[in-house]
Amino acid sequence: MEKQNSSVGTVKEIRIRITLDEQQIPEQICWEADDAGPTTFRSKAVVLGMWDESSHDGMHLNLWTKQMTVEELGMFVFQVLVELANMYRRATQDEAGGRELMGAAHRFARWLGQAGRWHGKA
Repeated sequence: MEKQNSSVGTVKEIRIRITLDEQQIPEQICWEADDAGPTTFRSKAVVLGMWDESSHDGMHLNLWTKQMTVEELGMFVFQVLVELANMYRRATQDEAGGRELMGAAHRFARWLGQAGRWHGKA
């Protein structure tokens, strides 16, 4: 739900709902966002990273459902690596660092034997 807060501007929310089985393993991952309309989206995996400004440490939430295949997880990890490379390059203007991270993503895809198949996903 979008909110107006005069001290920080407009506030947007992203909501993630995880349904667990009896062994606390994710069965379902759903998310909604203020900018995504009234739809609830289903997902097989989520990767969320946040930087704590006071401790200078990252907090990471990495979850996947038991329905996600190993091949899907590999493709997802590849796509996350590609996005991290793009984000780093945009944020820092460090083209060499961005290329190094992108290279790591493509080496991972080659290692999994999927380089040609996933190449268009980068």
